[in-house]
Amino acid sequence: MNAAVLLLMFILLIVQVFFRRWLNDPLTWSEEIALLTMVWITFVGAYQCTAEDSHLKMSFLKNALPKRLSLFLNIITKIIIIIFLILAMVYGIPLLEMSISRYLPITKLSMLVPYLIIWGSIVLMLIEVALQVITELKDAIVKSNTDNESTSQGGKNE
Repeated sequence: MNAAVLLLMFILLIVQVFFRRWLNDPLTWSEEIALLTMVWITFVGAYQCTAEDSHLKMSFLKNALPKRLSLFLNIITKIIIIIFLILAMVYGIPLLEMSISRYLPITKLSMLVPYLIIWGSIVLMLIEVALQVITELKDAIVKSNTDNESTSQGGKNE
């Protein structure tokens, strides 16, 4: 989806340059639409990186720690991210309310459109990170139970 929006933005800007340079009649609305597509690409892309767990991170500490401590650090990090996203979501609501009555100057689109893209991406990231934490905790519990069972069975056989 982001690739299609990026292509739309690229085509829009090429058309804008053509109209401005060769027809000497610049499009008035193209810059605002390009802005909206850039907001879309940025924040929906941030959600996509969250879903794929592909955000830039420094993993040297995670790799240097024992597996359990590394898992604990990863979960704590994601809980901090959840807290930040909750704060951004809650404090973003008044911004959404204020933006309803404001409009982009040329297209007359409500400023709610770009702010809603941002806020919606924050909500999606919050859900995704919460699901990641739940999955990691569940996997850790299952692994711990499996390790305990194999240890207790090993003790009975000896």
